[in-house]
Amino acid sequence: MERSFCDFVRPLKDENHAALYAVVAGELTKVRDYHDNAFVLNGGGAMKSTLKDLKKYIAMYLNDGTGLNGTSIAKPETITAMTTKRQMDSYVTDYGYGLDIKELNGLQVTGHGGSLPGVSSHLLWCREKGLGVIVLCNTEDVPVSGVAEAALSMGMGFKAERILHHYENKPWDAKTLKAACGVYASDEGTKVELFMGEDGEVLLKNGDKTSSVTMIEPGHGMIAGEYGDTFIQMIADERRGIFGMRYGSRILPRSKA
Repeated sequence: MERSFCDFVRPLKDENHAALYAVVAGELTKVRDYHDNAFVLNGGGAMKSTLKDLKKYIAMYLNDGTGLNGTSIAKPETITAMTTKRQMDSYVTDYGYGLDIKELNGLQVTGHGGSLPGVSSHLLWCREKGLGVIVLCNTEDVPVSGVAEAALSMGMGFKAERILHHYENKPWDAKTLKAACGVYASDEGTKVELFMGEDGEVLLKNGDKTSSVTMIEPGHGMIAGEYGDTFIQMIADERRGIFGMRYGSRILPRSKA
């Protein structure tokens, strides 16, 4: 991998770097994410890469830790440990060591996504079929996981169908719902607000987009999307009450403002 790194502003020095765009006041606008959100990402991501390099990265997993040039990068048992389910990440996804694990067309697939203002990305591969997919997009709020699943399904010989998950609506009790309403934000740029609509509907606002939340059990909800569903979970303890929200694969602290 020759063009992958965690340097904050190095991409701007590359004459072939991607321009990043975000929707600002309803308009697709060029942003400076390499600068604007650089230093909040220590320990939380920030890696930049290319399609060519990421092909090598996925190939390493498909080859049980051996790179395309024959170099041993990790032991097979290490790859197995990384891709073994360790805990539930959402209702349809488990988590290994830094990797998401789920079922797709009856087969186990592994991957990871990334998102920031101006960035949407997703890697997904199936060890059994020896296939992998890379989706890179230079704007935010793109259903890249759905695109990756559709592409991988086709590569494995299945139809690229939207996988629908049906859950019975189980409203939260009034006390929990009132305590959950508020703003949740991370320093890396993600900010959402959970609130009640005029008709009593529970809504979640992310940027300019407001979505309906289906309650699926106390403290857990689902936002149905055209290409994939997003799950939320309220994070609480006895001392602080509700102090955070799991939104997709991120945990957002409750805003004090």
